[in-house]
Amino acid sequence: MSTAPFTDFTCRVEKSPCVKAFEFTAYLAAPSSAHAASPIFANWPIASGGVLPDSDGRPALLHIAPTRWLAPEPTFATLAILGAASAAGAGIAVDVSGKWQAIKLLGSGASRLLASTIDIEAILSGRACAALSLFDCPSVVTRLPEGFAIWVRSSYATEFNAAVARLHSCSPPGSDPASTRRKI
Repeated sequence: MSTAPFTDFTCRVEKSPCVKAFEFTAYLAAPSSAHAASPIFANWPIASGGVLPDSDGRPALLHIAPTRWLAPEPTFATLAILGAASAAGAGIAVDVSGKWQAIKLLGSGASRLLASTIDIEAILSGRACAALSLFDCPSVVTRLPEGFAIWVRSSYATEFNAAVARLHSCSPPGSDPASTRRKI
């Protein structure tokens, strides 16, 4: 749990479009244990909300729903994993580049800011990622050492950024915090 004061929404927002992203859907409609038994899925995050990090520790493969994974900005190693599973007939990797907007909320107030929309600490308790709605925007979130990595559906990114700007003292790059903060 964050030790930031209850009203501390101070955090840094880093936006970057996902240059490349894939979603993988496994053909097995069986429970996760069936996937774990398959050698194709040996290194995959099988548990609900599991995350496979890349060699630099960044989220590489996020288990976002039963039989579904998100691979944001995949490395060659992640593409090889997806390709091997597709070639083996275990599922299909679909290029969803442009579907997700990558956003990082970094700093002491990031957890408190997200708590304005959902109990993020409870949601991520016992799991590494979650597919959910943040500020009424479809999102996938995972914890980073200094905050959170969030992928918001691109068509909702403007609304997400506006909600964040209203709540904290910094706003998305290129905007004026005074013009986007709610007047009371």
